[in-house]
Amino acid sequence: MRKLLVLLLAMVVATSFAFAASNKFEPSGTTPTPYDEGGPDEYGYSWEDNDGGGTVPYEWFEISGIGTEVEGLADDNNVGPIPIGFDFPYYWYTVNRLWIGSNGYTSFSSNANYAHPFTNLPYPGQPNDLLAVLTGDLDFTRGDPHCYYWSNDTDSFVVQWEDVGEFGYIDSTHTFQMVLDATDSSITFYYGEQHGNFLDSNGENKDVIGIEEITGGIGLQYLRDNAPISNMFHDGLALRFHPEPDPDFELHDVGILTNLNDQNGAMITPVGWAVDVNVQVANFGTEDESGFNVVCIIKDAGNSTVFTDTITVEDVIPASSNRWVTFSGFTPDASGQYRVDSRTYLSGDEVPLNNSKRAEIRAAVIEENTPVDLMYDDGTAENGRAWNGDFSGYGNEFDLFAKPFDVNNVQVHINSVTLAGNMHVWVMDDDGTGNPGDILAADTVRITTADTGWVDLDFSADNITIDQGKVFAIGIHETQGTLWFSMDESATTPFSYRGWEYTGGLAGDRDRETSDIMIRMNVTPAVVTGIEDEEEASNLPREASLAQNYPNPFNAATNINYYVPEKTNVNLEVFNLMGQKVSTLVDQTVEAGNHNITWDTDEAGISSGIYFYRLTAGDQSIVKRMTLMK
Repeated sequence: MRKLLVLLLAMVVATSFAFAASNKFEPSGTTPTPYDEGGPDEYGYSWEDNDGGGTVPYEWFEISGIGTEVEGLADDNNVGPIPIGFDFPYYWYTVNRLWIGSNGYTSFSSNANYAHPFTNLPYPGQPNDLLAVLTGDLDFTRGDPHCYYWSNDTDSFVVQWEDVGEFGYIDSTHTFQMVLDATDSSITFYYGEQHGNFLDSNGENKDVIGIEEITGGIGLQYLRDNAPISNMFHDGLALRFHPEPDPDFELHDVGILTNLNDQNGAMITPVGWAVDVNVQVANFGTEDESGFNVVCIIKDAGNSTVFTDTITVEDVIPASSNRWVTFSGFTPDASGQYRVDSRTYLSGDEVPLNNSKRAEIRAAVIEENTPVDLMYDDGTAENGRAWNGDFSGYGNEFDLFAKPFDVNNVQVHINSVTLAGNMHVWVMDDDGTGNPGDILAADTVRITTADTGWVDLDFSADNITIDQGKVFAIGIHETQGTLWFSMDESATTPFSYRGWEYTGGLAGDRDRETSDIMIRMNVTPAVVTGIEDEEEASNLPREASLAQNYPNPFNAATNINYYVPEKTNVNLEVFNLMGQKVSTLVDQTVEAGNHNITWDTDEAGISSGIYFYRLTAGDQSIVKRMTLMK
């Protein structure tokens, strides 16, 4: 689906992206111009197809009867992570899971939304690690589309998109599949029956076919926007990407994967509470690295530096692995937004674009039984966005350390209205994986052309209590392009990475890296252990707490944060579903404050599955669940 954009400063309404349409293209029966191979890229991947005498056989492997159907695909979203069932060698590293996108792509490492107008490949922006099989503006909410995946759990994995219509034109459909073959690291795309060529209402083709690796710096593009015509997709096309690695290929590249958590999501914390800033450092390269610096700089809303620290990573980080680095000692002393910039400094680093990452800490006065606004915007709307499609909108996710808390209201900022209509607001829980789950409550309000600014919807009578996971606030308008939701953006402002878009299904907002959606939630924490002595400004909690591990689900290693209010003996253990203890992570006396521990399941020889971790501190015992996917 396409978004619309309004710029307030220019006081004009402009179409940011064109409506995705189709001219109902039918195969002409002509054979494309012979051009059956390309590459290699810098690493050694080349492509070959079966046109013009190409040697790639067309061997469609039908999995609709044996595969698992992918549930939850909609318009502009993805589902995952889905285990591949084995380690697949891809470029200089191996992968064992992926996300499947409704727009005809997969990613081995990112759940970021890949949507119109589709960048060239390779491209350093998220999502990376892409296999763009037949990536265009596809829509799973209309017609009778299906998507399946299948693995032999040894060396073959298949994803199949079947009868997927283009947005707005369900009679323009596409069927295609990709096959991963671990025996030779090849990736093959097969194209079944094709109707349509992704021509939008502006007369422009918007699609892409190709591959790229994890940095977005190396890859191969077979087709973009239906060019070159010699590579036009058609019924019976087989396209194979296969590597012949350059024996001299070497890449030195250390960078920042995320700040604060595995999603780079904004942290909401009390004023006066000491905060650990966790930075996920990744070795994207081919060589083991050590002896490099990681710098963290925090600035307040006035752009004054309030914290800076440097940590030297002395231990070796193996190629294609990552590690969390923790900066301690920052305490926000006032409400508002804090900008967290982290950066790696590796001598000889060859990919500077991923060396830095920016994140957001929001500090607020958070007290027991006292309402507080959870928000990411500064109250000023730089622009507005709407969708060129019915029943569409935006939302935010909120994750507050103090649980349980009650939801009081949701506030939506309306940028402009061109036609009166209904706005629906949903409050949703967490499905257990960090994604939106069930609708806990919903309300509808009539929005007129005079209703710009904040619109509040009261949910206090719904008695919504959040005791674990995130909570989501979603605003949806019934009629396409008539209600414009406000967006907060600035060249220097950090963005929360907490935004969502709804275009028939929920997905991470494609503009998370450039703007914040102006939707807020007011909540009342039931328990916030605060200040014992009002003259003290520490605002530290009086009880132990255990955070959800991150990342979760995880592959190989995960991090667990916990807090103890005083020096005490701490026991942190991991159990399997049978209740058997599989690991003791902490069993010692620790000082008061926040602590972080990494559980490396490779070192412990732990297999995939669901596990429980239990913190025992004094007379308190807290248990949480986590999922290991190898």
